[in-house]
Amino acid sequence: MVKEHKWRLVDQHHDVSGMYAHASTALELLCQHPDLTDVVCATGTGATAAGLRNYLPASVNVHSRPANSGTVDGLTDINRYDNFCDANSLVGYNTGGYLSLTTAGEHAQRIDRYQRISTGQRACASVAYRRRT
Repeated sequence: MVKEHKWRLVDQHHDVSGMYAHASTALELLCQHPDLTDVVCATGTGATAAGLRNYLPASVNVHSRPANSGTVDGLTDINRYDNFCDANSLVGYNTGGYLSLTTAGEHAQRIDRYQRISTGQRACASVAYRRRT
């Protein structure tokens, strides 16, 4: 339909500028944590993970886990897109299993109970991942 109607397709899953936008994220992390060795992030389009992997030194590990699309809000498995994010460059991505909504929810409750911080499923899934490694 895009071709037929001469529409312009806005496709964040294949737009490499999303990855480029995280050059400043990597710089901010390095400025705030000069001895940074590891970063844990979630993946939707893969832009954050790809940007961090692209702009952080090779000595900094970028960890992530996939989620089945539609189970944890905003998360998916980037392998399905064949885009700019190489899942093999992320520690544990293709070997650690999938994040679940149940685990994300459990961690959201813990963070709210002990830290008094209300947060979303996506952030809690990342916390859940980090606690298991």
